[in-house]
Amino acid sequence: MAESQAPVRPDNGDSSRRSNPRIQDVAQRAGVAIGTVSNVLNNPDIVTEQTRVKVEAAITELGFVRNSAARALAARRTDTVGLILIDIGNSLFVDIARGAESAAGQAQLKLLLANSDSTRSKQDNYLELFDQAA
Repeated sequence: MAESQAPVRPDNGDSSRRSNPRIQDVAQRAGVAIGTVSNVLNNPDIVTEQTRVKVEAAITELGFVRNSAARALAARRTDTVGLILIDIGNSLFVDIARGAESAAGQAQLKLLLANSDSTRSKQDNYLELFDQAA
């Protein structure tokens, strides 16, 4: 006898079915404004303990995870620096990459590294990719 499976229903706006809950979902679950959720995440000392606990419970229940790319878009800045090397096989460029990584780390930045293999089209593709990420 074959087992029956429950039909898969499309997302009808119920955040409990969404795989990537948004800050709006957390706010709705906690019964607070989006700005309050933002304050709990960024400035928890200005939120009452009762509210903070409600928001943190909603975050846990929904499995909310901050999206650094979305935050960068909203803030119109990023903590990532791109570096395109022309030949990663050349030890000079390895040293340059290590220096860039060290400097980025000291500035609390992330380094995105690419190798163009001395090919203009690859360099252009990486520049376009970096531009889209910024």
